[in-house]
Amino acid sequence: METNYNFQDIWKQKEVTAPDSKSIIKKANSYKKNQMLFSIFLSIQLLATIGVISWIWISLSHLYFFTKAGLMMILLALIFFSFLNLQKINILNKINPSLSNQDYLKKMKSLQQKQIYMQTTGLNIYFILLFLGMCFYMLEFVQRMTPFWGIIFFSTVLGWMFFVWFYIKPVRRKKQEQKMKEVIQSLESLERGFEE
Repeated sequence: METNYNFQDIWKQKEVTAPDSKSIIKKANSYKKNQMLFSIFLSIQLLATIGVISWIWISLSHLYFFTKAGLMMILLALIFFSFLNLQKINILNKINPSLSNQDYLKKMKSLQQKQIYMQTTGLNIYFILLFLGMCFYMLEFVQRMTPFWGIIFFSTVLGWMFFVWFYIKPVRRKKQEQKMKEVIQSLESLERGFEE
């Protein structure tokens, strides 16, 4: 027998047979809301950065080839990640508490797959393009510095990028995966509770 409960109806019920269903639904909705706010804020940041990089491109028309190539790679990285983030926002918009439990879970699992893709392949492509773009972009300016300051400058920027790549990115990915896994497991346990 196929069950097709509506999460909104469950939430409104006075007596619920599943353990702690209100808190599970509240947790899932809270997670969705937090992810939506974060994604919208990230989109604003990415669009602002694209605007600044575009302004640099337009206002500094006398740049060398490698500097322009660097700016183009940075723009491509930002546009690519903006596109992925907009896809995530689209999935978040489709998650609705009035959906049946199977549809709600399906949408949450779709969100989970999108986040996994963004945190692995998406961020790898983004960081590689950003890294190469920054190296090409800084080349013209580092040539104007003394060798000592050029090495210090490149070392600082590259050190920060490696720190983000090898420390911040994995820690953040692990946290996001854990939160999403908890929400999905809670919703699955709620669904199993109604099937029994």
